[in-house]
Amino acid sequence: HVARDGSDPIQLTDGSNLAENPVWSGDGRGLYFLSDRRGNRGLTWLRLDAEGRPDGEPVDVTVGFDIGSFATSPSGDRLIYSKVAERSNIWTVPIGGGAVSLHDGTQLMSENQLIEFVDVSSDGQWLAFDSTRSGNVDIWLFRLLDRSWRRLTTHPAHDWRPRFSPDGRHVVFYSLRSGERNLWMVDFEGGSPRRLTHRPGTDWMPAWSPDGSFIVFDSVVGGTRSIWWVDAAGGPARRISPESGHDAMYPLVSPAGSEVLYTAERSDLSMELLIVGLEGGEPRRVLKRPWAEFFPLAWQRDGWIYGLARRDESDSPAYWAIRDSDGEARRILQVDNPSLELVEGFTVHQQTLYFPLWELRGDVWVGELTGVGDSVGDSR
Repeated sequence: HVARDGSDPIQLTDGSNLAENPVWSGDGRGLYFLSDRRGNRGLTWLRLDAEGRPDGEPVDVTVGFDIGSFATSPSGDRLIYSKVAERSNIWTVPIGGGAVSLHDGTQLMSENQLIEFVDVSSDGQWLAFDSTRSGNVDIWLFRLLDRSWRRLTTHPAHDWRPRFSPDGRHVVFYSLRSGERNLWMVDFEGGSPRRLTHRPGTDWMPAWSPDGSFIVFDSVVGGTRSIWWVDAAGGPARRISPESGHDAMYPLVSPAGSEVLYTAERSDLSMELLIVGLEGGEPRRVLKRPWAEFFPLAWQRDGWIYGLARRDESDSPAYWAIRDSDGEARRILQVDNPSLELVEGFTVHQQTLYFPLWELRGDVWVGELTGVGDSVGDSR
């Protein structure tokens, strides 16, 4: 937390797990927040001393079920929260023609897990994805031929967004295992991952160059996201996107390997797609006008860019394709069922879309808080 004027920041958690939605206790002696340090997302209590620093370890208030959001009563003895049941499994659908629906698709797995990002190997034989299948968020491999599984990472910290190298020999991902959100690389056959970026802060959304020589990613520097690249063999990272004062994110390298595409957020929070050379220069715009959202995930050799997007605030998220030469847009897939959600972690391989489909269920509960603040938490 920080002082009212933004000065004197104090770090309260170590960054190794999810920590979000902080709420002061009624007496100001500590904070409630959501954390997944026990696997499921639950309510956690942290006592603070007179100077606002952590006084002891966090205490679990709820264990064993996911909380979506919460609030406490002014007296601090009652809790209202949403209990969320989320799961996601990977689907595939051909996209050679126009718009498609889930009726055209195939569900590849059916498990009670969360998957955020999926990628496919260049030979089309393997999927890599992040999953809570073991309780922790790890990287897994799925062989399409026989639908067999193999766990690739096993660290207690979370690992996200795996991306196959073009030759299929390596997988890059981002992780909290260093205490910072950095890029790591692991061999396809397994073994100890190697850390690629070493700067404090947040490095994420990696994407390979077509020749496998370097990796682009976006990073938070000075509170703003910007586009960087790092050699696949390691070394210092270098910035690509020009200074703009606004977030630049979700980079992709062009099929020719000479340019980088990314999303730029404008001052009105709308988004535009920009393409810039690896050596910098003035970016060129792809979209004919800014959209409400556009998160690019794949850039194909035929010049089509695929992403999760909304043209306007009233639109539902859908998978779209944009042609890089003239900004022509076509909607690929939209899901109208309110309990199903398309997320940004999809990929495209040879006119086939692979994507995690999220299923959401939830209800609202009210409970009493007893023992919190005395190193014991209980919600009932």
